[in-house]
Amino acid sequence: MSPFAQEATYREIASMLTPAAVSQYLAAERWQLESRQDQIKEIWSLADSGTLKARIMLPLATDYEDFGQRFYDALRTIGGINDWDAAKLQERIIATDVRRNDTVSAGRSRTRSDP
Repeated sequence: MSPFAQEATYREIASMLTPAAVSQYLAAERWQLESRQDQIKEIWSLADSGTLKARIMLPLATDYEDFGQRFYDALRTIGGINDWDAAKLQERIIATDVRRNDTVSAGRSRTRSDP
C-alpha cells in the first residue's frame, strides 16, 4: 500500500474510533497511563524490558481545533509500534471495546439476578 493510501486509511479510522475506545485498548495492552487531564488528554507509555519504547499523547478534547491531527498521530504511532496497518489497528481496538462491553454486560446481568 502506498504511503498516501495508508495515510488516508488511518484518517478514515480516526473518524470512526473514539478516544475512549483507544484508551480502553491501551489499558488492556502493555501500555501504562502516566497522566490524565480529564476531558483534555492522556499520556501513555510503553516499556520493553524496563526500557521506554514509546510515549503517546492521546487527545480527549474533540472540540479542539487540532484534535483530528493529534488523534491521527496517536493512531499512526500505535499502529507503527505494532507494525500494523490501519485495518489491523481498528480491528484490535474494536475487539477490546467489544470484550469490555461483554464483561460489563455480564456483570450487570449477574447483579440484576442477585437477590
